[in-house]
Amino acid sequence: MRTTTKIEGQMLIANKAKIDLKFIKSATALDAEGFKRLAGVDADPAAFLAINFWSKTGVKVELKDKKDPTPYWLISSKDPKRLVKALVKAQK
Repeated sequence: MRTTTKIEGQMLIANKAKIDLKFIKSATALDAEGFKRLAGVDADPAAFLAINFWSKTGVKVELKDKKDPTPYWLISSKDPKRLVKALVKAQK
């Protein structure tokens, strides 16, 4: 299944998972090296992953919800800078 990511209203949606934008602390575009590392050796087992095995780049979305044990979402993206820009714009 291909990862689908969108912003609807004040929600970030990755596949079927949703999170209110108010719980997003930051978003970082990852190049091939950074994405590979965060999806592999530097991965946090508590993180939410919405990735395609063939993807080389993505976005790390850090969370700030004290009730959610998930530290971040890792999302595949062909254009990670565009996704980060859209998140920043939507949060304003």
